[in-house]
Amino acid sequence: MACVALFCSLWVGLAPAQAPAVPSAGAVARPAPTGSLAVWVDAVATSLEARLVAEGARGPVAVAITAGRGLDGDKVRRVLGPRLKKRLAQGGITNVDERSGLTVRLVVSVDAGKLWAVGLIEGDDLVAPTSFAVDASLDRELQTVFGAGATARGRSRWQLEGLGVLPAGVLDVVCLDVDGDFADEIVVLSLEGVTVYRYTAGVGAPEKVGSTVALPAQPAGWPRVVTGWLAPSDKDKEVVLATTAGHHLAVDLVGHTVRPHQEGRVPLKGLGPLGTSVTWLRGGYASPLLALPARGADGRKLTLPRMPDRVRDLWRTKRGVVFVAENGQLFLADDDGVAPLLSQSRIGDRVLLVDLDLDGRLEVATTAATGEGEADTLTLTRPFSSPGNEGPLFRSGLSGGSVVAMGVGDVDYDERPDLLIVEETDSDEALLWRLEYAP
Repeated sequence: MACVALFCSLWVGLAPAQAPAVPSAGAVARPAPTGSLAVWVDAVATSLEARLVAEGARGPVAVAITAGRGLDGDKVRRVLGPRLKKRLAQGGITNVDERSGLTVRLVVSVDAGKLWAVGLIEGDDLVAPTSFAVDASLDRELQTVFGAGATARGRSRWQLEGLGVLPAGVLDVVCLDVDGDFADEIVVLSLEGVTVYRYTAGVGAPEKVGSTVALPAQPAGWPRVVTGWLAPSDKDKEVVLATTAGHHLAVDLVGHTVRPHQEGRVPLKGLGPLGTSVTWLRGGYASPLLALPARGADGRKLTLPRMPDRVRDLWRTKRGVVFVAENGQLFLADDDGVAPLLSQSRIGDRVLLVDLDLDGRLEVATTAATGEGEADTLTLTRPFSSPGNEGPLFRSGLSGGSVVAMGVGDVDYDERPDLLIVEETDSDEALLWRLEYAP
């Protein structure tokens, strides 16, 4: 590995890949880290502490972090810097002080399927520079957190970024400002219940806010078709949901209270002027198919263009109603009738419409597989400009899993829409991605 070779002539000793034990003098007992990122950061800190103790170095250290092969420097510093500083402060051996004359230069890189941290320690109290190295297998969590291999495919200015991992079993997701700080929290409906997460740039994974509001057990349990729908309620800080297990509930995200709501109907977040007014279709139990007529939150029937009675999803636009038909194909219904909106035969069960680049034109996000047995592909198009001739603005296979949910909001205070995508894999974790327009 190139970054390792750079330091060979300076090394006094090389720490093994697994973090060595640190002498107990001055050390503080800590809970065992959980998760690949926490374990790796702990290994880096422990190796650094071991070298300092072995060399008899005392006092704080200044830490300089750079990115090597395959990583973005700013992202590495945002993810590793605060965590390493916190971990060293907990260890009782040293702490971070950028004014210190004892310097640790860390190079983080990806090589041969491993995440490497190679450190060079030099300065006060050292006879000569010394170094250490720590590696970890690049699993899905580390790959997502550091962006290793997560490159955006498509035209420029569309940026795809991994935001971290969620527990598996996600059914749907919405974005909602729960705490009133002008940035949206990520509200997740899963098999376990409703959970609120907060995204903070540089943290590396969504932060769980409070506890999960559990779904009450249903007498018949979950059917073969496991599906859920989640939408913001017309009430502040409340969401409404339905599942194919027969749940029809409203959940207060602050008080964590649950009440029955709109029995036999499914909430859709894709109707209304901004996609926030809840609209209800009949259905929910044991099937992803929904039935017209559509009704508003007040129970009144909505006037829609003539269209099939059974759909999988729909959104109202100025051009008409975009809907996913029973066969999985996307159509546009307007005063002139019903016509295919996208040329491919299937786009999946769900569709999401949003003006990501704020140019006044809606983009359509779909997640169908490119072929039988293939992984889901996120595709962004603008079919209203030229129906039937819609070249993709962006396309990515993500990490090769199955897309189970999409939502849109502003999770990072930049006043631009973020398209959030949840991808289930074969593991016990789901990956959270963000697609945004980055001019």
